[in-house]
Amino acid sequence: MVESLETQFRFNLELLIPLGAFVATIVAGWFFDQLVGQGLRWFERRSGQRVGGMLAEALQGKIFAAFLLFGAWMVVTTLFTTPGITRFFTIILTLLAIAIFTLLAAQIVTGLVNLSVGRGTVTSTSILNNVLRAIILTIGVVTAMSVIGIPINPLLGVIAGSSVGITLALQQPLTNLFAGIMLLATNKIEPGDYIRLASGEEGYVTDIQWHTTFIQLLTDNIIAVPNATIVSVILTNFDEPQKEMMIIIGFAVRIESDLDYVEQVTVEVGREVMQQVAGGVPDFTPLVRYTGVQDYTVTYNVILRVQDFNSQFPVRHEFIKRLLRRYTQVGITPAFPVRGVFGYQPDDLAVQPFEARELTPAHHEEP
Repeated sequence: MVESLETQFRFNLELLIPLGAFVATIVAGWFFDQLVGQGLRWFERRSGQRVGGMLAEALQGKIFAAFLLFGAWMVVTTLFTTPGITRFFTIILTLLAIAIFTLLAAQIVTGLVNLSVGRGTVTSTSILNNVLRAIILTIGVVTAMSVIGIPINPLLGVIAGSSVGITLALQQPLTNLFAGIMLLATNKIEPGDYIRLASGEEGYVTDIQWHTTFIQLLTDNIIAVPNATIVSVILTNFDEPQKEMMIIIGFAVRIESDLDYVEQVTVEVGREVMQQVAGGVPDFTPLVRYTGVQDYTVTYNVILRVQDFNSQFPVRHEFIKRLLRRYTQVGITPAFPVRGVFGYQPDDLAVQPFEARELTPAHHEEP
């Protein structure tokens, strides 16, 4: 009887020790998960480095899951002595660990890319993040296959043998995919740029995906353009090489106007607009350039500078209002096209101006 009690006690002890270790690893995993997360967020607040918050978000729950898998592995190796059962559960736990670390690597890599975007060194797009995730996922799948024991060489041979057929079947999607990668490599456009295509479509680039570039119009509508079209078409990027840009506003005054005085008043109004209207460049001095004389008028362009493409609309609006108001105050008269109308007499084809005549009612003779 004493021996049976000792055997039962030994059995209970052998069962309680791994279970207690499993509970301890769970508690330790939760503690370290909270400790690391809070520490990284504290580092972000103190140093202003966004990498701390990114790592805290990526590691959230992963440390606890790693401790949980380690505790489960200790329970399996302690309680199960049969090699087949131990190997089966070990493979399952290993696959779960590969999945966790693959997900963690994908989050960290894409997070670093997004942080680089914030510093303006890398373009953030869906296609870039998706390509990086696909590469990391492929590495994880290959590693999992090697753990299970599935040979990789035959699979690579099948893929290589069918590559020609796959390429022909996916010619258009692959063309757009590599075109999107080329857009990222050349920095031709980036999300947030305002572009105008040769076909007339224009708007802000919102995203570059594996097949399509999305452009948001000023009317808040979205148009989708294939990446291959973006690469091959002529386009204007209003945000390169810098966001600031010139705008040209055309005006005309009567030919007898004092052009020096017109230029002085126009520059004064333009300087006020640059300094007072949001979107103008305060330290820029407006320019006036006379362009020609026609129809008893002198035409000229006013050159202003705005901070970005969208700022030109309020700046142009306010400048025209203020300039016309100032012209009225100082006595400058904006000109309108004046046309001379000439006619000819059928007998001698001599060109003569028409004369104004008074129209009188026709009188009819009484019968």
